[in-house]
Amino acid sequence: MGAMDRALLAEVRHLVATVSDLAAVLADILDQRERRGRLPSRVTTPASQQCIVALKGVFSSRAVTELADGRVRLDLVRASRAMSERGTGLDDLLYQVLDRAPRDPAAEARACRLALDTALGALAASATSAPARAWLGAERDLASQGLGELSALARDAGDAAIAAAEAGAIVTCIDAALVDRTPIRLANFAARVLGSSKALVPGSDRLRRLGQALLAHDPETAREVFFLDEDASPRAAALRALELHGIVRDEATVAVTCFGPLLYTKGGETFDQVARHAARGEVSALTLPQLREARIPELVANVTVIENQTPFLDYVDAVIKAGAAGRELVILGRGQANWAVVTLLRMMGRTRAKVRYAGDLDRSGVLILRSLARRSAVSLEPLCMDVATHRRFVTRGRALDRDEASRLRVLLATADPREVGHDLLVEIERTGTWIEQEAFHEALIAELEHDPSDRSSPL
Repeated sequence: MGAMDRALLAEVRHLVATVSDLAAVLADILDQRERRGRLPSRVTTPASQQCIVALKGVFSSRAVTELADGRVRLDLVRASRAMSERGTGLDDLLYQVLDRAPRDPAAEARACRLALDTALGALAASATSAPARAWLGAERDLASQGLGELSALARDAGDAAIAAAEAGAIVTCIDAALVDRTPIRLANFAARVLGSSKALVPGSDRLRRLGQALLAHDPETAREVFFLDEDASPRAAALRALELHGIVRDEATVAVTCFGPLLYTKGGETFDQVARHAARGEVSALTLPQLREARIPELVANVTVIENQTPFLDYVDAVIKAGAAGRELVILGRGQANWAVVTLLRMMGRTRAKVRYAGDLDRSGVLILRSLARRSAVSLEPLCMDVATHRRFVTRGRALDRDEASRLRVLLATADPREVGHDLLVEIERTGTWIEQEAFHEALIAELEHDPSDRSSPL
């Protein structure tokens, strides 16, 4: 650069140092140049009066047009010509004034995509489950096109290794969640799997990505999550996917409501608070931490799980009235059962107890029954969830809407007729009617025999 050029450089640097928004305007010009690969013909940008005066001094008055809305239009063709007459290129001057090295964003993006693709390919060997490999493959396909969250993370960080490390954490968590569904607090899961209790913070992008990955690439998870609420929000569905695999934010809030002669042992102690409360006509709540590592030495009572709260409470009242509080253990399922319900039923499974289940006479009710049986590994006997009950109370039912009727047809089209509840689902489709448990439970409870231990009792 000649003497006149050095003078020009010093002049513009002085202006940048004294005019507050001039550097931002010049940087915007360079940013656009790098995105386009060349200087744009024109740039329109906000500028103060002092900045406009400085721009006219640098680029020439003919290259600067002040607009009425507080912006300025720069004719960079004329500005480049003015710089050329002074012995320098406009972009060369801007890079030196702002102390920036020329960049090629397109080349950088290509290099970042290649580095991320290579790193994700190397991670494949560490994935031990089909869903983890499927998620990784899908993310790698997106990354190869510069798309997806991992690509955005790599671009924002300016380092593909950071995005690859995030992918590795998700793969590790997917594999761990699928191997063991034993309920565990979120912080403990993070510490065990990723080495830090803060590695899966509630509300974080990583936790959301993990839930979404399980939903998208583990068919069983998607089936369990969406059969109750096909329109669940992405956030709610992702959280539900994690809970389904036993990953819960606060175990103390995961509880099962029950009534009856339940005793369990833990650490050499016997706990009988449920039975003592039942003797007083009161229901109890047991939290997941209370049930963990507990054992039921012997279960002599009949066991009934009821899906919905009002039928549960009314049934408990009927058991008390019949004087059978010491012979009937009643559990509230609350729809898709939480891990406290599942854990309590698993404890009963070790006693080889047979458990009755009563729920809504609809697709979801049957699917909840099947899901709970599968998750608890307990044989559940449907109670008042049969064709006869449906026919008896069909006039109290409600018509299936179009979407639900379609879901039921799809389910039956691929169903195994041997599955529990199949005949009921066929009847629901035939009549186009589903029945809430609340619509008929009072009539059944009215028929409750004085001895609920009789399995012929309707409820």
